[in-house]
Amino acid sequence: MQLHTPSRRILIHALVVIGLAIVIFAIYSHVLSFGFLTWDNYADILRNERVSQHSISAFRNIFFDVLVLYYTPLTLLSWNIEHLIFGFQPAVFHLDNILLHLLNAVLVYVICVRHSKRLWVGILAALLFSIHPLNVEVVAWLSTRKHLLGTAFALLTLITYQSKTTTSYLLSIAFFVAALASSVTSIGIVLVLLLINKNLFRVFPFALVALMFGAIGFGTEGVYDRVVSIPIILFIYCKGILLMLWHFIWPFNLSPIYSQSLPVIWWSPVSILVVVVGALLLALFVRFRKKLKIAYLPLSFFVLMVIPLVFAIQKEDGLFITQDRYAYLPTIGLLYLIAVGVETLWHKFNHVRILIASVTTIIIVFFSVVAYQRTFVWENDEVFYRALVAHQPSYIFGYLGLGKALEDSGFESEATDVYRQALLIDPIAVSKNLRRTESDILPLLIE
Repeated sequence: MQLHTPSRRILIHALVVIGLAIVIFAIYSHVLSFGFLTWDNYADILRNERVSQHSISAFRNIFFDVLVLYYTPLTLLSWNIEHLIFGFQPAVFHLDNILLHLLNAVLVYVICVRHSKRLWVGILAALLFSIHPLNVEVVAWLSTRKHLLGTAFALLTLITYQSKTTTSYLLSIAFFVAALASSVTSIGIVLVLLLINKNLFRVFPFALVALMFGAIGFGTEGVYDRVVSIPIILFIYCKGILLMLWHFIWPFNLSPIYSQSLPVIWWSPVSILVVVVGALLLALFVRFRKKLKIAYLPLSFFVLMVIPLVFAIQKEDGLFITQDRYAYLPTIGLLYLIAVGVETLWHKFNHVRILIASVTTIIIVFFSVVAYQRTFVWENDEVFYRALVAHQPSYIFGYLGLGKALEDSGFESEATDVYRQALLIDPIAVSKNLRRTESDILPLLIE
């Protein structure tokens, strides 16, 4: 059987998909035993009438209620269908997250093979995408379903857009609408399409869709107290991108959130480092963008896809540098670039192939183990909030969540100690939230 025959290609593609499925389920299958977390899962899923109700009016609200905090109708619809068929069975919700991650890995494989014309580039990029610890949050945390769906439809948009047929072009528009209806963070795809094909007329329908969903999505997401100045927002944004890049290279000490305290000390070493490194990277990219050749498109993909991160900085409960879930789609460009680099080294330096294979294998095994261990952060409320408090010791909502989880488990004394720790950080905010949840604990704290 020749390598270039259709039957041979189908066999290879099938083996790749099976291999990716084995790897992903080896890392994530135990997540099926996890339940719902009070951290957003209750508000997004369990107590959300647009998920639990199946009337015509509920269905209408999913798509036409645009004044909600997050406009993600397809994400809500996916949860609604799961509840309609299976009820609130967390294993079903987790399984669908895992399957969506597998679908995205396969789509990464397809895109990378098509763009590079190299089979092993696609295999390595998809494998790294499957196992990278930075992607664990999106798979293990049910509330991040929107990023899984948004990424799937965004990648399908890219795949169909590059086809020459009218049907594929119309499909690409439909997939782009679905991507933004899942998560508005996929909006940067319209700029990627412009890089692929500079025909403004061809990109125009995508731009209209992007403007419509952008007005809805970014008009509600992150609209709270707009008291933070633009320079501070841009500083936190640059800091978030640099932190994302660091965690992409060194995925350790990851946290469910990365909060930012105020005021920003501009002359601190961290602030100076962020400004200098950020400006240097931007200057290098602009200066040498035409000489980057094969690296230009994947690097541009990353740069364009992290733009929505700026709208995730201001939240109701504080300021945030970044969240790992916002790296899920942008880092695909970096993974592609790494895969191309490894494959190029393999063919260029025959005498060190054993070294290249050994280092690559070690990284794959190491990342797989780290990703597997990280999934347990989302095992239950107590484990999650302990991890949150450990990484963000000044974030009071971590303490409040941990205290509630301990109370629910019958550890009243330990819960009281946790609440006392929170009071030392922000007594006003703690008192306000405790009165709304566990007001009977306040007299103990005041003593």
